[in-house]
Amino acid sequence: MRYAFSAILGLALLGCSGANPVTIQAGDKCTNCDRIISEPRLGAELVGTDGQTAKFHTPGCLADYLTAYKGGIKDIFVTDYDSGKLFSVESALFVRDRIDEKTGERDYVAFRSATAAGTYAREHSSAAVDWAAVRTMATAAKDKKRK
Repeated sequence: MRYAFSAILGLALLGCSGANPVTIQAGDKCTNCDRIISEPRLGAELVGTDGQTAKFHTPGCLADYLTAYKGGIKDIFVTDYDSGKLFSVESALFVRDRIDEKTGERDYVAFRSATAAGTYAREHSSAAVDWAAVRTMATAAKDKKRK
């Protein structure tokens, strides 16, 4: 009985040790560009190995930040555009779209559902890509600026 209790307690503590996202709210400040986050459904978040949380205006802003980031990464979360809930970047699909009609700014919109990403991509004449593609495009854009 004592071993069973110890095993259950150990599993419970292990389950609680994962990184938990902090809710992104309108008015929070982007770690990369210092802009105010006005649309939380586009936000992203980095949890460092030191436990510090950094919030980002968009997934593209986070990808840009990571091109020069030297710290350890515990987890990365993005906001599902449909539900507004944060989830792991590894299971996200991204669609590049105009996110600000006034400025013409383009960035990525994240989706948890492949169906939702595909539908949004078709409606906006775009394509759904994974996180590796977003990171690759951010690195290429940074390299182009340096030249």
